[in-house]
Amino acid sequence: MTTFRNRMAWAIWIFMALWMTFLVAMTWVVIRDGPPEEHSWATIAAVIAFFWAAGLGGSAWACTIRILRVDVRDSGALDVTWRSPLRAERRRVEAVDVPPAVVVDGKDSDGDPYFTCRVTLADGATLDLAEGHARPPIEDAATRFNQLTRQRHR
Repeated sequence: MTTFRNRMAWAIWIFMALWMTFLVAMTWVVIRDGPPEEHSWATIAAVIAFFWAAGLGGSAWACTIRILRVDVRDSGALDVTWRSPLRAERRRVEAVDVPPAVVVDGKDSDGDPYFTCRVTLADGATLDLAEGHARPPIEDAATRFNQLTRQRHR
């Protein structure tokens, strides 16, 4: 059995955990010590409310981003597991239903090239096996996945 993992969601989860930890700490300091001398409670409450809204919204969004684990079985079937901070979803894809992986060219938020090794299942679900800014490792993942799945079909 060979396993493919995409853990890119961890970065978002860790960022939001740090954001919320800092937010709790700073809220406690304001409650304990009061607002700075040059600011009113109303102003500080509005600022804190803004940061809490951003933190809760960002945390809710981060909980929708999932990590992926794909186990390629000896039979060629896939055991797929998507995990988010609040739940896990599992699915089995039989060997005859496994399409080949392709490398998808894209751009990140800065406009830089970004590559994804993607398997699109018959129902439209996508498995992003690997992703990053360097094309060769993503191509290697696609080649390795395709060799494993083709090898099992023979």
